[in-house]
Order: sequence, then C-alpha cells, then structure tokens
Amino acid sequence: MKRIIIAFIASILGIVQSMAQDDKVGVLKNAFVKRDWQTFADSFPVTFAEFLDLYGYDASERKPNPLYNEGYDHIFFLFSNERIREDYYLRKLLRLTEGYEWDADAPNYLRENVRILIENYPSLMSEFMKDKPDMQVKDFLKCAIATPYPGPEHIQNYNRYLSTIELYEDYSSKIVRLLK
Repeated sequence: MKRIIIAFIASILGIVQSMAQDDKVGVLKNAFVKRDWQTFADSFPVTFAEFLDLYGYDASERKPNPLYNEGYDHIFFLFSNERIREDYYLRKLLRLTEGYEWDADAPNYLRENVRILIENYPSLMSEFMKDKPDMQVKDFLKCAIATPYPGPEHIQNYNRYLSTIELYEDYSSKIVRLLK
C-alpha cells in the first residue's frame, strides 16, 4: 500500500512539474513574441539545469527540449537590452552560469553573450565580481571563455583567452587570478 501511495505522489509531482515547465515555456514564448523584455528576462531560467531543460537537447531521448529551436533568438533577445547590465540581472546571470558546461547550440549562444559582457564592460564586470565568491566568478568566466577547442593548438581561442587576461589586468586582480 505504501508503494502505491508513493508511486501516486511521485506521478502527481511529475505532472505538476511538467505543467510548471509548460507554463514557463508559454510565458517565455509569449513575452518574446510581444518583445516584452522585462517579462522575458524575469521568466528566463535561473539555473543552468533549468536552462538545459528548456533550451538544451535531450540526448537520452534523442529529441530537443521545448525551446531548443528558439534558443538562438531567445538568448540574443535577453542580451539585447542594456538592462542586462543591471545588478539584478547580472546576479541572475551569475547564478545561471553556475555549473556551466560547454555544449553546442543554446549553451554556446549563452557563452557568446557572456563573453561579450566580459570583453565590452571590464569596469562594470570587475566591480560586480569583486565581492562574489571565487567559485561563482570562475563559473561565469568559464562560461565566457569555454570552448570545445582549448589550448594553444587552437590559436584563435587561446588568443582570446590571453587578451581577456590582458584586458582585466588594469581592472581586477581577482579576475586575472581566476582566469590563470
């Protein structure tokens, strides 16, 4: 009897979780279509796992997740508004990049936009990162410079990494230390 009750509760929780994901998918799609950046940004995934659940590719099921095909447009829309540089949204991005792992498609689009933030706003990013835990900053930086082709043998990626270190030498010894 206990097993039946536990199985029933587990199935109910699965249904509720699926409904919540479906609702989030609807909110994100609707906000994107309406170009409602505020609602879109506030509804955007908070964790990397949630991000992958929506925008990633489910290799075990061999199928795209609900927003896989919208990943490129959605991620570039998120970063298209200057408000992404506000403290609230930077904190949200910092949390989103915790545990970041490079992958093609959506994770790569996220990486590209985080890299642009790092390269174009060193003063802002240095100030923002100065009191954040090293692990969070490392994950954020990892997101910005991650590539499937690390090391000197892939000179373009390696040069970008070196130029990021050089860029931050005048702004943040913490970021330079974490990059090395």
